[in-house]
Amino acid sequence: IPFTGLYHVGAREYDPRTARWLQRDPIDVAGGHPNVYVYCGNDPVNYSDSDGISEDPGGPKGSVRYSVTAFIPVQTVVGPGGVCFKGDNRRFSPDSPRYRVQIAFVAYKNKEGKLNVDFKNAQVGTTEVVDKQGRVIWKGKANATVGPNLIDQKPVVMPRNDGGVDVILSFTASNPYYPMSPPISFRATFRLDKEGRIISFSGFHSAYPAFEIWQYTGAKYSRGNSEACATMLYGFDPTIKNPSATPWDLLGRVYFRR
Repeated sequence: IPFTGLYHVGAREYDPRTARWLQRDPIDVAGGHPNVYVYCGNDPVNYSDSDGISEDPGGPKGSVRYSVTAFIPVQTVVGPGGVCFKGDNRRFSPDSPRYRVQIAFVAYKNKEGKLNVDFKNAQVGTTEVVDKQGRVIWKGKANATVGPNLIDQKPVVMPRNDGGVDVILSFTASNPYYPMSPPISFRATFRLDKEGRIISFSGFHSAYPAFEIWQYTGAKYSRGNSEACATMLYGFDPTIKNPSATPWDLLGRVYFRR
């Protein structure tokens, strides 16, 4: 497009300076897909998108949103046999798209005033093998299963007499490209009040990698938006005390409660 520095590609514009599209992909929006970064395999950070898409899934006005994310905090992880994998290379963040597994759900009131909970499809990061210089030499998508019913992938919502609900959320992610890699697992029960706000939660997860739980209220979260709020409910990073920790060093479970 003359004088703008933008490229017009079909039905939307692309800014090569920031590696970002200025509009959503109309095909995916028409199909109901919530992810505006489908075009790059949900991995825009590796292509100059430093802020990335918010982990906040968005929802109706007045909704409360939650995201559970597992990510590798270090730049690379070396496995048995010397195979080097690319990590997510970040710390806790409410708006980073770099992760191994991410699941989100939205709590909101319907027209009758009853609390509803909608779940978003699980998102799984890309497995990338790198050489000694950190260059990607191979990549592929991992598998994720969302429980407790691994066939139809429906988490459990249990209504309570006070108008609130208990949400049971679990997932297991394995790496089919590297069978020696321990699976990433998570299971927790979230108790929400009748407005969808968190009362308490408890559960367990694998000892590696890092995990974070965020709550979002107001407008869909983006940095600098005064009408949006992100609250970190839980964070666990095994590399804070042991920077060289790997999945093969830290087996077992970590229990948490709030």
